[in-house]
Amino acid sequence: MGRRGIIANKLKSSSGWGAEGNGTNSAGLNVLPSGYRSQYQNAVFESLGYSAHFWSGEEFNSGMVWIRGFDGSENIDRNLFAKDFGLSIRCIKD
Repeated sequence: MGRRGIIANKLKSSSGWGAEGNGTNSAGLNVLPSGYRSQYQNAVFESLGYSAHFWSGEEFNSGMVWIRGFDGSENIDRNLFAKDFGLSIRCIKD
């Protein structure tokens, strides 16, 4: 798991994160602990209140994509997820 800085607390919402994982939202992104949808047949949402995962635009191969993940720490993770998971997106207005 690659760590990408210690700025997550500035991006995470100031409430809603379990286990003392709230951020300050000082950057204004307001990342909410939305968890993720499992790729398995039951397709349940997991880690609600404890993590947030966002797709990146960087494909690893035909079945995997690099993602950015937030949890109770102040780190932002970079991981590979299969494309059949359900993750969050952020829309950016030009």
